[in-house]
Amino acid sequence: MRELLYELEPYGIETIYYLDILVDNLTCMLECTRESLLITSNAEGRMAGQLSYVCKGEVCENFGEVQIIPDHDISDIKSDAAFILVVEKQTVLKRLVRDKFHVAYQCIIITGRGQPCHSTKFFLKAIATELKLPILGLMDCNVYGLRIFTTYRWGSKRMAHDNYRLITPDIMWLGLRPSDLGKDKYEISESQRRPRKTHEDKYVTNIGREKFVLSNAKWVDEVNLMKDTHNKANLESLGDNLSKTFLPKKLRDADWI
Repeated sequence: MRELLYELEPYGIETIYYLDILVDNLTCMLECTRESLLITSNAEGRMAGQLSYVCKGEVCENFGEVQIIPDHDISDIKSDAAFILVVEKQTVLKRLVRDKFHVAYQCIIITGRGQPCHSTKFFLKAIATELKLPILGLMDCNVYGLRIFTTYRWGSKRMAHDNYRLITPDIMWLGLRPSDLGKDKYEISESQRRPRKTHEDKYVTNIGREKFVLSNAKWVDEVNLMKDTHNKANLESLGDNLSKTFLPKKLRDADWI
């Protein structure tokens, strides 16, 4: 993608963002994939956990270190993990790895480092299809975390023509959900919450009208609660409690939707 950007810069395409839109429109018009046009980009995602696979003819193994997600097709996927945990940000991944959460709970942790790139979504789809493990999403309790989670589960309107290859419809919303911010549930204090900004309200209202939200009563309740309370919270604000109390209780209670 970077090389293509340099070639198209004289024609007014000056950023990866606009090049990405152009490529999406082109693949939609031609009814093909990026790979068939030999258009690839460096993977932004990271992962940790017990996983092995073959990529470009080489066996790749991960037994706990944070590694870059491959940007090529993988095969011969194997793992003894109990579930896959998809987190929003690399800072959360690093904290969980530091606390050896992936070892204690025998899981694979993946992050797209924000909005996931094509390679991250394709990688998650590949291992989810092969391993058939429960997949749980852990995002900030704000409109951006919600947007990222819905991209993993339902895809994006811009990529509608290619969503079937990239989405992971079985991913469940583990947290951080609006209902988690209640005083008695997970002991998330007032100091760990922040008021939502006015410009974020529009997105909460719009997503509440989406069919995939309206078809699930629990999702409707969470989105309405987010709309009514005007609170938000980052996972980092939980500190050590993220891996010591919050996640263990979530998993023990099977508290996901």
